[in-house]
Amino acid sequence: METANVAEVPDSAGIYQLFHNDKAVFAGRAERSLRSRILQAQRKLIGRQRISIQEMAFRFVPMDAPLVDIAPERLITQYADHPWNQNGFGGKDPGRQRDRVALTSNHFDLQYPIDLDWIIPQEIIEESLPQLLQSIRYSLPYMFRYGKNYPDRSVKNLRIASQTPVREAFAALSEGPLQGWQITAKPGYVIAYEESYDYPQTLAVFR
Repeated sequence: METANVAEVPDSAGIYQLFHNDKAVFAGRAERSLRSRILQAQRKLIGRQRISIQEMAFRFVPMDAPLVDIAPERLITQYADHPWNQNGFGGKDPGRQRDRVALTSNHFDLQYPIDLDWIIPQEIIEESLPQLLQSIRYSLPYMFRYGKNYPDRSVKNLRIASQTPVREAFAALSEGPLQGWQITAKPGYVIAYEESYDYPQTLAVFR
């Protein structure tokens, strides 16, 4: 599932399948852009433990947008088992209200949790805390959600060097401008809020 191959996917509506080690695992549809949907899937698979993007493959069928509505992904799933269609793979940000809800044992994020040793490729230096948090968020392959009541602290002396593991960046945040906040790495994403709470199924807590 290389980026070069994804770039050849048409920017049109259609249906698609994902394969893990040659086994069909997910079927989806794109009402506007197959390329965008497959790139989203690719990004979700980067920076995960126990799975590699090199183990993935895909196929797709471009269709006119009206046909996608009458020929959804269930036309594919009826011919093969697609376990990721039922385990939370396709889900987006669950929202603040679900952060405290435990995942079922077969959930995608528990099977393939995020990798906190993933390397941030570029140096990050910003003038303000909002800009710093945004730059870190954009550099990660998984979601980083944080509260908006930023503390009024300088970040001019905080430099995140290129090739820094994610966990070290979060530790630097919690010891510096986000001191007093809690950064929680959950199986599928990371959150940061001014709180102290023991979430279920956490990978790491920085506070």
